[in-house]
Parts: sequence; structure tokens; C-alpha cells
Amino acid sequence: TRYIPLLLLPGSKRRLASYFKQLHRLHMAISDVSGSGVNVDSSKSVFYGAVLGLFPDIEVYTVHLVRDVRASEGSMYRLKTEGMGKFARRNTWWNSVRWMAVNFLAESVPKISGTRYLRVRYEDLINHPEVTLRQISDMVNEAFSGDFIDGSNADLKKTHTLAGSRVRFKEGSLELKLDERWKEKLPLKNLEIVDFLTKRFRGRYGY
Repeated sequence: TRYIPLLLLPGSKRRLASYFKQLHRLHMAISDVSGSGVNVDSSKSVFYGAVLGLFPDIEVYTVHLVRDVRASEGSMYRLKTEGMGKFARRNTWWNSVRWMAVNFLAESVPKISGTRYLRVRYEDLINHPEVTLRQISDMVNEAFSGDFIDGSNADLKKTHTLAGSRVRFKEGSLELKLDERWKEKLPLKNLEIVDFLTKRFRGRYGY
């Protein structure tokens, strides 16, 4: 989905029409097979959501999950030190600028495209999962069943997520707790760079 903007380049009209047709067929098939009124797409591309919003029979809702940039940098630093593929090539400057750009787009594109939008902070989701998930359910006009949440524990079922954290493979009880390892393990130099670049911007999220 990161290449969707390239479809708008001159000479791409034919490819764009073909892409739209296939994308619409895909989502209609998902709805038919699952029998669900709400499909959760975790591709995380704001442009992808904007494209889906062009179809008159698909109503798009955007849930913008934001996390403290210092915690995000802490995760990237850990992956880098562990030599985790593409993450090992990213530096603190890149991570900070990208964090601001991605979150700015996540706010702006839904406003421009006219889709419903809800911002959710990672910390609020972990500390108050039932309240936060109920807000999301209310936005999409779905009844909320919190029987899989018991305080700070969640009962996970099988999912169809293809990419993301390894936690997606987890089934059964999962303790929900903040990952704050960055406060102890993120080098001061990295933290100073993050602060210098993002301090003003991240204030809009309460960080």
C-alpha cells in the first residue's frame, strides 16, 4: 500500500482503474465470506484508507493509534541492536522525522477524504482497554462485548493478521502492560535527538 500514491502519476489511469476494481472485489468478497458488517484492515496506510473511501458502498473509519515517539525509538533501537533486518539500517533522526510525518498524515488524510476518525493513544489502550475499545465500537456503531477483557488481561483468539508484532501469534490469556523499557535502555544521545526534533510536535498527543 505504500506505493498507492505512485498510481496517481501521469499515464497510470489504466492501472488505477484495474487497481480500484480488484480492491473493491477483494473487500466485497471479505464481507461476503466473513458475514461481518465491519472489516478491520491493519495495513496502516492512510492513503489506502482514502482510496477505500472513494467507493460509495464502503464506509471507512480511521482509528489512529499513536505511541510516544520516545518509546517507538526505544523499540527501534532494540531491534537495531538485535540486527533485525531493515530496522538495523534506520537511525534516530530518520525514526523521529518519520514518526512525525506518519502521524501528521494519519490526522490529515481522513479530514481531507471525509472519513470518520478516532485517535487512540497506545498508553490509554493498555491502561484502559475496555474503555478504549468501547469508544472504537461506538464509532463504528457496533455493540461492544468486553467478555474477552478481564482487567489487565485479554483472552486472544486466532486472527488473520499477516504482518506485525510476533504477539499476533499468541492465543489465550495475555497480560496487557506498558512497554517502558526505553526509559532505562535508550541511550541519552538518542533521547536528546528525539527531544530536539519532536518536542513541539508530540505535545499535541500529550507527550
